[in-house]
Amino acid sequence: MSLPLPFDLRRAQDSQRRWSSGGLAGLRRGIRRRSLSRMATWDDVRELALSLPEASEHVSRGHLEWKVHAKAFVVERPLRRADLDALGITEQHGPVLAAKTEDEAVKLALIAEDPTVFFTTPHFDGYATVLVHLDRIPRRRLSELVAEAWAATAPDKLVREYLRDNVD
Repeated sequence: MSLPLPFDLRRAQDSQRRWSSGGLAGLRRGIRRRSLSRMATWDDVRELALSLPEASEHVSRGHLEWKVHAKAFVVERPLRRADLDALGITEQHGPVLAAKTEDEAVKLALIAEDPTVFFTTPHFDGYATVLVHLDRIPRRRLSELVAEAWAATAPDKLVREYLRDNVD
């Protein structure tokens, strides 16, 4: 008997199947899908994060982070020298956001779903945190990611109350 997969993992697997057989048509779908949405900014991260219950904004070591009950769920995360070396690049191109995930399986599913947006470095091996090229993620997808990061970090009771009051 197989256990149900987390929502993101199912979506990533479905997406991977759909895109792997798409060829040029799949490429066109990807371009069209992205071009219809504007890419996210730090102002979007701030707005989305602070719209969640008991979320707060902080600055730590000169970088923005958003917390719920003193635990960070999304963070401005510039790449360090070791990260750049591991990625085989000499400098960071664009802003990078670190977001908590439910577990490492969700992180890996996100990376498999769209490696041009989601990635990781050896520093995050063993941690349920995914890195995001902020200027490559549509605002709508960022909204989902921030809400999922908040839910992965917030106390269970707070998440249940939020879902009870905000389910469509």
